[in-house]
Amino acid sequence: MNKTELMSMTSAAVRRVVHLEGITRPTIKEKNLRANYFMIYTQAKKLHGREDQPDFAEEVERIGAIFDQLEQEFEEVAAQRRQAEPAAPVSNLVVKVPEQGQARLNMSRGGRRPGAGRKKLGETRRVSLTLPPEWWARIDNVRESQNRSQADVIRELLHGAFYEFDYDIERLKQN
Repeated sequence: MNKTELMSMTSAAVRRVVHLEGITRPTIKEKNLRANYFMIYTQAKKLHGREDQPDFAEEVERIGAIFDQLEQEFEEVAAQRRQAEPAAPVSNLVVKVPEQGQARLNMSRGGRRPGAGRKKLGETRRVSLTLPPEWWARIDNVRESQNRSQADVIRELLHGAFYEFDYDIERLKQN
């Protein structure tokens, strides 16, 4: 495994951490997977810049093997979650016949109610972001290749940067 494969494994681990953090009511297995992916991320980050050291290849192979095992577990958990999703009700329509003789269809569910709707990811702020054209091109390439929104890609990049920043702070505290 070379440096670019190590970097792609690192970013894939961060994507999995972000994905698993977004799950509502995660199972214990999903929580453990999230912690293990974060561990892989931190170990892979420690290897960046150490390509010339003799144990580099061994460490990368060890981390790669663990990452492959986590990917298999992730696929199993994702399949279980898909199977556990409840099926849609067969019919939730109620037909009411008004006094004028015209039939009217009402949905027995829906409407505004507490706790309904899409859950917020966080606070929304309008931001103007100036970046070099090469960076925008890279963001667009990731967005198009993974069929994701621009905001999602930028959010993931920031998330990874914050993890790296927190890791650096912890390392400075230890020294």
